[in-house]
Amino acid sequence: MANHYVATSPHSPFTRHVLAQRTTPGARIRIEGIVRADTGAATAPGLVAVLRDRLGIDLPERDAAELLPRLATAS
Repeated sequence: MANHYVATSPHSPFTRHVLAQRTTPGARIRIEGIVRADTGAATAPGLVAVLRDRLGIDLPERDAAELLPRLATAS
């Protein structure tokens, strides 16, 4: 039941912003609220590149365009 809450509740932080994280043997890489010019993620192609290069996530550009407004509110 708790998983359902965090995945669907409008009060859950996981439904109000976007978070991506990867743990490797040498580091924990966390990206949250990354829509800033200095990260290169202020555009859909830039977000695709950041997620691919830093986390190994292949996100279609169309999906990145849908995420950008949510990331902007998370900052």
